[in-house]
Amino acid sequence: MIQQKLIALTIFIVALAGLIVSLLFLFHEHSVIRHEVQSRGNILVKAVTKKALDSIRAGDYGAGLAGVVKSLHADPDVEIAMVVDPEGTILAHTYDRTIGQKLYLTSWDQDVFKSKEPLMRFDSGKNRYIIGMAIEGPGSYALGDKELVMPTGNSLISLGAIYIGISQDRISALLKKTIGFVAASLLMVLGVASILTRVFTRRIVRPLNELNQATKDIAEGNLLAQVDAKGNDEVSNLARSFNLMTRRLRETTIGKSQLEAIVEQKTRELKETNESLLEANTHLQRLQELESKFVSMASHELRTPLTSIGGFVSLMQKYFERLTKEQMTNYLNAIASESARLGRMINEILDLKRIEQGRFELNPVRLDVKMLAQKVIDELKMRPNQPHYEVVIEGAELIAMLDEDKTKQIFINLLSNAAKYTPADKHVFVEAFAINATLVINIRDEGPGIPKELWEKLFKPFARANDEVARKTVGSGLGLAITKSLVETMGGRVRAENLKTGAQFTVILPRGNSNV
Repeated sequence: MIQQKLIALTIFIVALAGLIVSLLFLFHEHSVIRHEVQSRGNILVKAVTKKALDSIRAGDYGAGLAGVVKSLHADPDVEIAMVVDPEGTILAHTYDRTIGQKLYLTSWDQDVFKSKEPLMRFDSGKNRYIIGMAIEGPGSYALGDKELVMPTGNSLISLGAIYIGISQDRISALLKKTIGFVAASLLMVLGVASILTRVFTRRIVRPLNELNQATKDIAEGNLLAQVDAKGNDEVSNLARSFNLMTRRLRETTIGKSQLEAIVEQKTRELKETNESLLEANTHLQRLQELESKFVSMASHELRTPLTSIGGFVSLMQKYFERLTKEQMTNYLNAIASESARLGRMINEILDLKRIEQGRFELNPVRLDVKMLAQKVIDELKMRPNQPHYEVVIEGAELIAMLDEDKTKQIFINLLSNAAKYTPADKHVFVEAFAINATLVINIRDEGPGIPKELWEKLFKPFARANDEVARKTVGSGLGLAITKSLVETMGGRVRAENLKTGAQFTVILPRGNSNV
């Protein structure tokens, strides 16, 4: 097997080298031939340019230019020759029937008329090189005893151009002979390389095959396998090392392999156990950090209403006899308000913990979203300093299969949040619509919008802005966090964005089978 691979590798290397050399040779050959064709063509057209110029000046468009074309065509490599005027009309041609026809002038032809040196291009359609050169003459010249002046003055002008086509047939034949010679040489080299590789690898491959077979015997349990270790080369040294290894294996056959297998298995089990413990420990540390942060933030937020209640109670105890009935009523109302606020915060914290721990169930019912939104707005209008609410929902009803309590809480949290930051003379809009199996709810206000520093922590617990508007509003900072948890638990998502005036919160929920 190794011998065949070595032979195949040798053939591949030789073939690749031959291919590269052939390509380089062909490329060089093509470049040289192109250069020679251009040099020969330049000499030919330059040699007859003056004769063509004299014929054109003399108005000899017949025998004079025909002689120019015939002298060019007399060269064995020239396939065609012709002379054209600046308008592209053929004045003389190898084939007389084309005289007088109009030649379509390409951009290359325009370059020929402007160039002072011959230009060359390859006509792939007819497999030949085309060399063209402008016939230029001065603006004035003498004809007999008269001085003729061209309209352009004394500058050189183009009086036409000479074209010759040099056949590619001889070049192609030369290339084919070269390629055949290279291919034959390459095949001969491949054959010789294969034979030499087979001869030189046989001495190496034979002992390696024996060593391979002995290795298989040991794998099957035959520890008596031996190989021939004659000689002093690397393969012989490897064979002697193999024989030594088998002898020592026979001396240590007391279940070493089984013991290693047991150790490996126990090591793997211990590694898996350590990885599981490390993962559990990391998860526990993360939970402890979150719990500590949550308790710290909760205690800080709960301390505010407790401080207010303690302050009012202290005032009532200290100045009880001096306080009027109206002052006592105001203090008691403040204590009741702070107590209610404290109760709401505790309930929100408990709700958030229950949501995070997954300790609540969804009870979807056939729910009229428009009616629920109007019901929540009617309850919020009973609170002081409320903005104007407007429900924008098309149709008499909008039905979806949702948990009514959780959906109501989402409406209350988002509408309450919008009302806190919307002046009493402004509006809060509720929009809702269905797209196939999806329900989209937009809560849009006309407040100051969401501050930049609040974006990253907008839906996190106790997230509050630091601007003047936020400091004047009362809230725990838990409403949006609870809303996000509720929406995601119900299989939806929520996002926020700033508009030109105010902010908008969008809730997207699965509508469910609303036909039930």
